[in-house]
Amino acid sequence: MLPRSAAADEVLAAEVGALVNAVYATAEAGLWAGEADRTSAAEVAGLVAAGEIAVARRAGRVVGCVRVRTVADGVGEFGLLAAAPELQGAGIGRELVRFAEHRCRALGRRRMQLELLVPRSFTHPS
Repeated sequence: MLPRSAAADEVLAAEVGALVNAVYATAEAGLWAGEADRTSAAEVAGLVAAGEIAVARRAGRVVGCVRVRTVADGVGEFGLLAAAPELQGAGIGRELVRFAEHRCRALGRRRMQLELLVPRSFTHPS
């Protein structure tokens, strides 16, 4: 998890936000009318300040992220899962999910949830 103090790092928040937006632009293509960013640097900074963002780094560069939080008594949630497109298939996402599960388990969360967006009028390619 990023330390809460990292919320003041505007470059880091912008880097994480850009990664999420790039990944979700592809993953959510066709789900929205017009273009829509998934997040912003300001929102990422708020999530870091709340202690909810973990990142994966390779050679000092952010190559993945996941949001981990508690949503109810005994229930954790992960979201904003993203791995750098050029490194997809390298196991970054799998390790971030594993991290989220371990973190929730360590906090006493016995269940984990994930919210998925599913189109109603077409089949999304991914």
